[in-house]
Amino acid sequence: GALRIRAGEGPVAFRFVALMLLGMTGAAIGANGVESLFFARFGPENLPYLYIVLAFVTFGLTVGAGGVLSRPDPARILVSLLAALAVLLLVARAALTLPGRWVYPVLWVVMMVAWTAQIMASWGLAGAVHDTRQAKRLFPLYGSGLILGAVAGGLVTGPLAEALGPENLLIVWAAGLGVVVLLGRSISGRRVRRSRRPARSRPITEMVRAARTVGRSPLLRPMAISLMLFAVLYFSLALVFAEAATARYPRAERLAGFLGLFMGLSNAAALAVSLLVANRVFARFGVPSMVAVLPVIYVVGFMLLAIADPFPGLVGFRFVQMVWVNGIWATGWQALFNVVPSEERAAVRAFMDGG
Repeated sequence: GALRIRAGEGPVAFRFVALMLLGMTGAAIGANGVESLFFARFGPENLPYLYIVLAFVTFGLTVGAGGVLSRPDPARILVSLLAALAVLLLVARAALTLPGRWVYPVLWVVMMVAWTAQIMASWGLAGAVHDTRQAKRLFPLYGSGLILGAVAGGLVTGPLAEALGPENLLIVWAAGLGVVVLLGRSISGRRVRRSRRPARSRPITEMVRAARTVGRSPLLRPMAISLMLFAVLYFSLALVFAEAATARYPRAERLAGFLGLFMGLSNAAALAVSLLVANRVFARFGVPSMVAVLPVIYVVGFMLLAIADPFPGLVGFRFVQMVWVNGIWATGWQALFNVVPSEERAAVRAFMDGG
């Protein structure tokens, strides 16, 4: 059919769509709540220091993830990781009752780690229970569920923040992860028949091997450098956007509503671009050219900020950036990894993301 689901795949496929949709809905709600609390009560001007902390934590996470995903049957481990994330979020909510402002930066780092780990575990679980042919057909469907979850979560963040308080949005996220764990357990018993059992190796060994692969490749070397530069630009814009939004909406509940609405609308536009535009521009102009449009967007955007009304211009710049990143750039960027042999692809992706 139109969804490209073949006979016998329906039960697993629809459970995965629900897993992606509900998991990302909860993550979007919880993340917007945490960011609003951090911005309103601790200050976005402290974000650069947390970016440094987050870099080391994220690199450690990607190294560990590479080791888990290289195991013959990682599905049950990944479901256990999702359950541990739900418990971590409940602990984080309890920590908000403690005195002092120190809890907000810790909470922000926990939120970012949980967000990254949830997405990695969800896609890792999908990879563990689908073979390559199924992945090519079904993963775009799962990706659409992920984006729709971000849209839904963003749009309901404001009403929930007003009704429950931004602190309790962590409980909503944990509840969403609880449903994800139940769905994951019903799926994790399915195993993909593999031609051979991959050799076990330490995560650090995998990262060293990936670094050598990147260093030898005339394509991957500039990709690694450009990804780090893109990260600098991405977080620079995120910092300016956070400061402007906090100044405009100093109350945490209203700030959560604005961030959620922005997330919902930008992801809805990105989904439309991904479905209706991405394949056409890739075919017309080529994948590398479309990936290279992102730095042009940054140059034009920062130039316009110098002459435009700061807040509306900044919101427009951020909106275009997010739509292009999620609707076109991310897909094109991942497609460039097809030059890497399949047995090394996961470790190279983890190394690049860690960088």
